Amino acid sequence: MNKVLVETLLDNSDKWMKATELASICGCTTRTIRNHVAKMNKMTEKLIVSSEKGYRLDMMKYPTFLNNKNTQELTKRNREIYIIRHLLENSGRGVDIFDLADKLYVSESTVKTDIQRLKKELVKSNLLIKTVDDICFLQGSEQAKRKFMISVLYEEGNAQNELKENIQEMIGHISLSDLENDIKETALEYGLEMNQYSLNNLVMHFAITIERISGGNLLKKRISHALEMESLEYKIAKKITQTLEKKHAIIFSEGEIEQLSIMFVGLQQEGKLDKSSIHQFVDDKIIDILKEVIQKVEETYLIRFDNEDFLNKLALHVQNLYDRSKVNNFTRNDSLLDIKMSYPLIYDISVFISSYITEQLDILLNDDEISFIALHIGAYFEAELNDKEALKAVLISYEYPEIIKQLQKKIEKLCADEIEIADDTWQIDKNQQPFIITTNRKVLLKYPGAVLVHPFLTKKDEEKIRHRVAAIKNFQHQEKMFHYIDKYFDASLFFGQIDPASYTKKAIINQLVSKMAVQNYVDLNFENLVLEREEMSPTSFPSGAAVPHAMKMIAHKSCVGVMTLQEPIKWENQEVSLILLIAISKPDVSEFNDFLEKIVELISEKSYVRELTKAETFENFILKLKMLSGNALSEM
Repeated sequence: MNKVLVETLLDNSDKWMKATELASICGCTTRTIRNHVAKMNKMTEKLIVSSEKGYRLDMMKYPTFLNNKNTQELTKRNREIYIIRHLLENSGRGVDIFDLADKLYVSESTVKTDIQRLKKELVKSNLLIKTVDDICFLQGSEQAKRKFMISVLYEEGNAQNELKENIQEMIGHISLSDLENDIKETALEYGLEMNQYSLNNLVMHFAITIERISGGNLLKKRISHALEMESLEYKIAKKITQTLEKKHAIIFSEGEIEQLSIMFVGLQQEGKLDKSSIHQFVDDKIIDILKEVIQKVEETYLIRFDNEDFLNKLALHVQNLYDRSKVNNFTRNDSLLDIKMSYPLIYDISVFISSYITEQLDILLNDDEISFIALHIGAYFEAELNDKEALKAVLISYEYPEIIKQLQKKIEKLCADEIEIADDTWQIDKNQQPFIITTNRKVLLKYPGAVLVHPFLTKKDEEKIRHRVAAIKNFQHQEKMFHYIDKYFDASLFFGQIDPASYTKKAIINQLVSKMAVQNYVDLNFENLVLEREEMSPTSFPSGAAVPHAMKMIAHKSCVGVMTLQEPIKWENQEVSLILLIAISKPDVSEFNDFLEKIVELISEKSYVRELTKAETFENFILKLKMLSGNALSEM
């Protein structure tokens, strides 16, 4: 991905390229482009210049990039993945070190060094590389090899399209889309419906099984936790393997079928579910736990989840999750980072729910499983909580009533749910400053900001209305953000340009909470609540910022503690140089929901984090924060 990005910018070095153009060429999202630009600029500072015009390669920095040790480090990891894949594909006959060196265009000593690093990494996966006369063999159980193969595929493909390309390459002549259809159609024959994420996970495991069988690596033994042959899961797996055997002459052993059948454990007949049948599919204990935690969510976040269909679907998912945990089978969600960055409040609520489920059911949930719960919450928000306040608008026109009626319909259709139009008999409250649309020039002088349109809308009129709606909404958002900044940020809680030589994540949280406690914002036990939230899922982002906070709104007074670091530190799997520790009191919960969304959107941009981290004083930090929040809104 990084290689394609740099090569594309190199080929177009004489012009700016929009993120949408690059995303189209690289087969990913614009967010992925931003993340990769940040990675490349981390390797070589300001290698890729960004502006409102798009992205451009700095040709003066390009030679430095080619010789940069970080670039070489990237190549090193690519070599390691190449070696791993060849070891997995040639488990029986092994791989010649000299052949690897030739194919990778490096020396034999370089390959040997790569293999030494891999040996240490593979120990955690119960795998071992053994070398005999310059031939390397990968030793370990077949199940361990398959599990490690999944992690390699996900590392190679950090976007959905890339992941699919890697899987397709792995299974060769077998069409990935055909494989997906075979699985989906067979499941439907047995009345089993699943979401796209579950389907992707099944395709992944079937593809790996096909690749391993093709390479002569079979699961021959029956597994200890095998399902009964009369079970629905076994029947579905058996039918799919029979279809694949017929199409592609691939022979699946009983051990293979049993292993694949476990992947269907817990997937319920969701499409046929109604209110009376929920207890047929879900344990009463799980339903009771979910009712309890949803009540706690309502009390904590002041958001009501009173939709029974939402509870039923979430209950099915948790039952699925609980069943799979018994056979140590968790689902991978490749959209995790997108969910965490794009929907921080939804993700935070899912962490809250997951924490309670973990405690009550005594199971371990990873970040991927948390993000699946976030998808259920997000779907509910989309359907039930579309509470974006429409912009108040008044149409003032002295044309014929029928013309006014048609004009209003066209404007409402143009702006969908963004504006709410009233007739001109409204008493216009100048304090509320409604959006005025008029066909009369004299009205323009009376109401600044009004938009003049023709009785029959032209393309130019439509453009003017859209532009004005966006400008007003951006201004309102900016005012709200400035309100949050002035209310929550305190100079006494600012620690700027700290040398992180002896700092850890825990030490930073301790220092910020201790200062908050001295100022009577929180009690000292608030630190434990913040650490509990971090343990469930780290609050760090690829942009270089972290937003630690508690899952309980128990601050005496809401505030944000700030620490900027001279050099980044490791915050779980991210390097962080800006920390915003948030403490919220009960009266401010409804504001927190909006504030968290806005602040995460802001600090998700690497360039913004870099700018904020440069601030020497609290006043300078606040000035930059307000300026950047305005920039972020103008880019929406």
